[in-house]
Amino acid sequence: MKLCYIKENMKYSREHNLEVTPKQAKMIIKKLHRHFKTPITKVECSRYQNGMAHIWNNFVYKISLPKNEMPMLLVLHEYAHALATHKYSKNVYHTKKFTRQVARVVKYVQKKNY
Repeated sequence: MKLCYIKENMKYSREHNLEVTPKQAKMIIKKLHRHFKTPITKVECSRYQNGMAHIWNNFVYKISLPKNEMPMLLVLHEYAHALATHKYSKNVYHTKKFTRQVARVVKYVQKKNY
């Protein structure tokens, strides 16, 4: 496991320990999409393990999530990829800019009590 994931899991342990269903994950992403106004075209729950943000031409066109229950932090992490790509007009992977967007998304979710 990469160091950035370990740091995220430790920093946001509440969100990491909270399990959500694929239906709840789609609902959370829809609410985040509405608030942050990111251009995501599709959210699918069909993977076996980890989530993935599919980025093409500096545009996140799909977020793939596991088809079973998953940690809420995984959903927020993948959405943060979309937010960072939208904000900086390029993929920033797991840099400091990306970490700020994760913090921004987690803070909003904590505030709204999702």
